[in-house]
Amino acid sequence: LAEAGTDTARLVKVNVLLTRAADVATMNRLYAEAFGPPPYPARTTCVIQALPDPAMLIEIECVAAV
Repeated sequence: LAEAGTDTARLVKVNVLLTRAADVATMNRLYAEAFGPPPYPARTTCVIQALPDPAMLIEIECVAAV
Protein backbone atom coordinates (compact mmCIF):
# COMPACT_ATOMS: atom_id res chain seq x y z
CA LEU A 1 0.00 0.00 0.00
CA ALA A 2 2.78 2.41 0.89
CA GLU A 3 4.46 1.84 -2.47
CA ALA A 4 1.19 2.80 -4.18
CA GLY A 5 0.95 5.99 -2.12
CA THR A 6 -1.88 4.91 0.17
CA ASP A 7 -2.44 3.09 3.49
CA THR A 8 -4.97 0.93 5.36
CA ALA A 9 -7.08 4.00 6.18
CA ARG A 10 -7.95 4.19 2.46
CA LEU A 11 -9.07 0.58 2.05
CA VAL A 12 -12.50 0.39 0.45
CA LYS A 13 -13.06 -3.38 0.17
CA VAL A 14 -11.52 -6.45 1.81
CA ASN A 15 -12.13 -10.09 0.90
CA VAL A 16 -11.18 -12.70 3.49
CA LEU A 17 -10.96 -16.43 2.81
CA LEU A 18 -10.65 -18.73 5.83
CA THR A 19 -10.19 -22.49 5.80
CA ARG A 20 -11.58 -22.99 9.33
CA ALA A 21 -14.92 -21.59 10.54
CA ALA A 22 -13.57 -21.71 14.09
CA ASP A 23 -11.15 -18.89 13.15
CA VAL A 24 -13.86 -16.31 12.32
CA ALA A 25 -14.00 -14.78 15.82
CA THR A 26 -10.22 -14.46 16.01
CA MET A 27 -10.11 -13.00 12.51
CA ASN A 28 -12.78 -10.43 13.49
CA ARG A 29 -10.71 -9.34 16.49
CA LEU A 30 -7.49 -9.08 14.49
CA TYR A 31 -9.31 -7.32 11.64
CA ALA A 32 -10.56 -4.66 14.08
CA GLU A 33 -7.03 -4.18 15.42
CA ALA A 34 -5.48 -3.96 11.95
CA PHE A 35 -8.10 -1.84 10.19
CA GLY A 36 -9.66 0.11 13.09
CA PRO A 37 -10.99 2.32 14.34
CA PRO A 38 -14.41 2.12 12.68
CA PRO A 39 -15.76 2.66 10.15
CA TYR A 40 -14.13 -0.41 8.65
CA PRO A 41 -13.85 -1.02 4.92
CA ALA A 42 -16.57 -3.14 3.33
CA ARG A 43 -15.77 -6.82 3.79
CA THR A 44 -16.73 -10.23 2.50
CA THR A 45 -15.65 -13.23 4.58
CA CYS A 46 -15.99 -16.78 3.27
CA VAL A 47 -15.08 -20.12 4.80
CA ILE A 48 -13.71 -22.34 2.07
CA GLN A 49 -12.55 -25.94 1.77
CA ALA A 50 -8.88 -25.17 1.08
CA LEU A 51 -6.36 -22.70 -0.30
CA PRO A 52 -3.71 -23.65 -2.90
CA ASP A 53 -1.08 -24.31 -0.21
CA PRO A 54 -2.42 -26.64 2.53
CA ALA A 55 -0.37 -24.74 5.12
CA MET A 56 -2.30 -21.53 4.40
CA LEU A 57 -5.25 -20.87 6.71
CA ILE A 58 -6.23 -17.38 5.50
CA GLU A 59 -6.03 -15.24 2.39
CA ILE A 60 -6.82 -11.51 2.38
CA GLU A 61 -7.34 -9.38 -0.71
CA CYS A 62 -7.75 -5.61 -0.40
CA VAL A 63 -8.78 -2.77 -2.68
CA ALA A 64 -7.60 0.72 -1.68
CA ALA A 65 -8.18 4.20 -3.03
CA VAL A 66 -5.07 5.90 -4.34
